[in-house]
Amino acid sequence: MDCDRTVLRDLAEIYERATLIPTGRHLTTVNTFTDQTEPLKPSLLKHLALLISKEVCDGSGIDLIVGEEDKGAHITTAVALHLDKPFSLARWYPYHATFRHPASVVVDVESEYFSGKLLLNGVPEGARVLIVDDTLSTGGTMIALIRALLQRKACVVKAVSVVEKVNESGRDRVQRETGVEVVTLLKLDTSGGRITIVTPPERKGQCASGRR
Repeated sequence: MDCDRTVLRDLAEIYERATLIPTGRHLTTVNTFTDQTEPLKPSLLKHLALLISKEVCDGSGIDLIVGEEDKGAHITTAVALHLDKPFSLARWYPYHATFRHPASVVVDVESEYFSGKLLLNGVPEGARVLIVDDTLSTGGTMIALIRALLQRKACVVKAVSVVEKVNESGRDRVQRETGVEVVTLLKLDTSGGRITIVTPPERKGQCASGRR
């Protein structure tokens, strides 16, 4: 538990040094974790992957890990390596994606700073999936990922985001629209044009039965 608190403290320090930039109606953080404004230490990434893995009891009920490519590729990959599980990254395109695999799913997405189409490949029907994301803000990306997985008749065992911007109410929106409860490790408040760290709750690491 002391190690867990140290990792979250190190992550909090990154966000205390972060910059906020306006992206339409929202404020987006630019920082070492999501944007590598400074080189990201592998030890932090490794220990965050360990924390996320505890949420799924070290992956015994997981077939696949799914994330998004834009800012979440590194943490999704780290979790996949730790759990020794395959992974797939959803990609958004500012242009029309002409190539489609028979198992591809394309869904609408509207996030904090982007709206368009999200393309997800490589999800077998009925797969038991852990969703990993870097930041939960408005909930738009997480909802798009869940809808894409449900189109593939996958079971969302757990959804975890490293950071949650509590003032955007994304976690409530995801649960309301999909029935999936997102676990978050570090909570921020970016209202008022400043970043405030909200003390995270103790991690429980309970297994989840999942949702189809």
